[in-house]
Amino acid sequence: MQQTWAGVAWLPTESTQSRSTKRLLVTTHRPAAHLELLHFFSERYGAYGVHAFSSAHAWPAAEAGGLNHAILDRQPAGLTCWITDQPRVADLVAKLRKAEPSAILHAPLLGLPASPSPFEEYQAIVNDTLIWLEAARQVCPQVPFVHVSSSLVYGDRSNTIAMEVRRNRFEYTDQAYLEGLTEDFPIEKSNHSLLGAAAVATDVLAQEYARSYHLPVCCLRVDSICDPGNGTEDRRDVLSQIVHCCLTGTEYVVQGHRGRQVREVVSIRDLAKLVEVLIQKPQPGEIFNVGGGKPSSCSIEEMMQWIETVAGKPLRRAYRDAPPLGEPDCYYSNPRHLRYHFPQWRVSEPWKELARRTVETQAKRLAR
Repeated sequence: MQQTWAGVAWLPTESTQSRSTKRLLVTTHRPAAHLELLHFFSERYGAYGVHAFSSAHAWPAAEAGGLNHAILDRQPAGLTCWITDQPRVADLVAKLRKAEPSAILHAPLLGLPASPSPFEEYQAIVNDTLIWLEAARQVCPQVPFVHVSSSLVYGDRSNTIAMEVRRNRFEYTDQAYLEGLTEDFPIEKSNHSLLGAAAVATDVLAQEYARSYHLPVCCLRVDSICDPGNGTEDRRDVLSQIVHCCLTGTEYVVQGHRGRQVREVVSIRDLAKLVEVLIQKPQPGEIFNVGGGKPSSCSIEEMMQWIETVAGKPLRRAYRDAPPLGEPDCYYSNPRHLRYHFPQWRVSEPWKELARRTVETQAKRLAR
């Protein structure tokens, strides 16, 4: 099946232009999945753009031609919308020259719905990244370019680290990894899944454009980014998915290990704050594992139990024996490198508080 692309960008109204000359262009797979990110930056930048790619099976038919009405209805105030389909380098070059962005945030792995065609998903993610990097090289090589990658680049290699199984979670026992994984952790000799391989490809492409063409590009490797309004729109946002299932009475399927696998949860708001810092202080060619370390980590089982407590109702769950290919048993980052470069940035919303806000946000949304 031929890949179908759709794009949307928010451009400034006259009042917005007079407020600020800063222009940020944001690219993401599905803008509806991360409206909190959009609103965060729309309040700070005079121009704001979003480009979203999709495949025919990743988006409902009604969305493919013009995205979905929910995005347009809830778009940041004071901004208007234009749509472009099937972008090529030449198309994006023309758009970038017109928009004159002060910075670019490229997040092809955020907002990913479940896809029945991993091959097409891989193509779309990798091609999208290459097209944006090349367009930026031709038009605005001096502009900060923040690439949001994924902890999926490490695959399941961390399963070779010595760890023990506790009642509700896995724990590292190797002293070298008690504080988490650093950016130089190997990515070879592991299963990644095609999505993880796409993360590796885009990550390496971004690094190569920084080193070979001296672009101010850096990579942020995130694990599970939570946007409280997400629901089920991003399959990597585990916390939002569990909250949605708990509130709606939908069965949540735990894949492998009885829910003991550990993930690092960071709010989309904290990610946005870090991106803002990086725009102000670019780090060409750098890689950062994004998170707060072990305090930001929790197992799926711990997450489910806490959400049941906050929501005041039981979660229907089912357990499957086999974990997904390429998924680690335990992942959380060592924030040492990130804190060295940006000592002012911290995870401001612990995962339990984030879960509480997610329950409240989704409960209000479902009550409408």
